[in-house]
Amino acid sequence: MEQDTEVIATPLLGSLPSRRASKLQTLGNIIVSVVGTGLVGLPFAFRIAGWVAGMLGVAIAGISTYYCMLLLVYDLHLSVSVSFSVFDFFFWKWSSI
Repeated sequence: MEQDTEVIATPLLGSLPSRRASKLQTLGNIIVSVVGTGLVGLPFAFRIAGWVAGMLGVAIAGISTYYCMLLLVYDLHLSVSVSFSVFDFFFWKWSSI
């Protein structure tokens, strides 16, 4: 028995693209998905929490995000002088660029 090995494209998606996304396109997709999700969910969060608690929550989230970014930048500066760091562990492909 011979099996038919034809590739069948899905009617709604069409054929799959042969090229891959660049690093810049991938970064753009990640930013759009994270920012878009936050913007869609933020009004509902303010409705449930109220104005004061909602603004306090956004401020706490912003400060903690800023602090985590500072930790990553600090660790990046340490990774120049030290052979291994947490940044190298997670981002070893791009840390040598």
